[in-house]
Amino acid sequence: MSSRVLTRVLLLAALVAAPLHARDVDLGTLRAWELPGYTLIALDGDDPTRIARRIADTERVLGKLLARQVKPTTTPMTVWLAPEDLWNRYLAPGPAIAGEYVPRRFSNYLILNGDLAPSLMGRGLQHECTHWFLNTQVGGIFPLWFDEGMAELLGRSRIRKRQVTFDVPPAPPAGGWVEMARLFELDKRSPEYLEPPNSEMVHLESWALVHRGLIADTTFGDRIFAYLSAINRLVPTEDAMPKSFGTSYAELDTLMRSYLVQPRMTLATLPLDEPAPTRLPAGRLLGDAEALATFARVALDTGFRPEYAHELVDAAAAAAPGARAVAALKLRLAVRNRDDAEALRLGAELPATPDAAAARDIGLALFERVNEPERALPDATRERFETLAFAALERALDADPGDPPAAWGYAMLATRRQSHVAQALDRLAAARQRMPGHPDLSEATARALEATGKEDAMMPFLVDALRNTSSSEQRAWAARRIRELRLKQREQAPQ
Repeated sequence: MSSRVLTRVLLLAALVAAPLHARDVDLGTLRAWELPGYTLIALDGDDPTRIARRIADTERVLGKLLARQVKPTTTPMTVWLAPEDLWNRYLAPGPAIAGEYVPRRFSNYLILNGDLAPSLMGRGLQHECTHWFLNTQVGGIFPLWFDEGMAELLGRSRIRKRQVTFDVPPAPPAGGWVEMARLFELDKRSPEYLEPPNSEMVHLESWALVHRGLIADTTFGDRIFAYLSAINRLVPTEDAMPKSFGTSYAELDTLMRSYLVQPRMTLATLPLDEPAPTRLPAGRLLGDAEALATFARVALDTGFRPEYAHELVDAAAAAAPGARAVAALKLRLAVRNRDDAEALRLGAELPATPDAAAARDIGLALFERVNEPERALPDATRERFETLAFAALERALDADPGDPPAAWGYAMLATRRQSHVAQALDRLAAARQRMPGHPDLSEATARALEATGKEDAMMPFLVDALRNTSSSEQRAWAARRIRELRLKQREQAPQ
């Protein structure tokens, strides 16, 4: 073998044997501003005033349009403006989407491509803030077309101090159309929503339905709200649509096609009250380790680019080796990848007394694996996951007794294991003080009461879950249990 060939062989062997290094993730210098109702995170040097003002303006318009007084919410909200390269790799839900509102059980996110042109940034913020407003200020179940239609209506509006103008989009492209029968079935996982060119038509047709109902034709608007009321009463879509709209899907297709191509569409304005002045607190610079760990958590929580999340976790680990927050991220990643051996190893090796937030994240990650009905675990493995999860959540609640996510996970596990249920009820009571009416805390309380044989005490918590949830599955469960309890009470009533 020649020396040149030998050198190449040795070099190749060295490359194969070399450890893989974490991808160099450069987030830039980040600053966080704590505002009433949300935390804004963006590159240092961005103007947070225009962002905060745009969010407040959107709330003003929606409050007036929907006759809602904006109220404080207890669910933490993070607004994150990510540079385009980071957005595309780690956060973007799809190629046609530059922003997304992402509700989670105990936290919400508004993520946005931070390199959008100013006009597009304004539209994007107004669009995503509308989703946020509907979810937190109105509540209930909204079909995708209404949720997106409202967001498009606000995204296409020009907001001034004392007036808002609802602009209309350009004429639709010839030939493209998503049939109403399909539009009414779509959710945010549907390919038509995520992928162009159908994505554009989904948003345009949704806008047309809402614009017609809220701006141009109040009779049509009454039909829309009758439909929303029906689906929130769990009437199936195939029954709710013809009864509420008084027409077939085919007739609605014809009606809405004509509406979109009409030569002159209603350009409406709405008077507004004078806005309150926008005052921002001093922002706080984030260190590299904190920024990476926080960004990794956002990526895991939103979950749109799972194939790259490990890069952020590895970068966070390199920036802060041994940090408890990073250990929790690694465990979450192992659970998501269904690497049960690694998840159990990490859960067992974590310090006995981590801080409350890390203990909560560890416990919830382990519980997430146990709580997946579609992926059964062997009994012994499930028991190990439950034991580690329960211990971590107990440590979290010892340090912070009213922590809502920890109390929820602890109660769900206690009910499952038929152990420590009375303690779980106490901790849920403390958590509900922080998040009154939260549907998941209400559900956990109802389930724990049922486990202790106190069915008569379940009703107010079932009602809270029914009224406040945005999940059709949770609403169906609460409605079913309410019917069952009422039937049982009637049967047991003295004759």
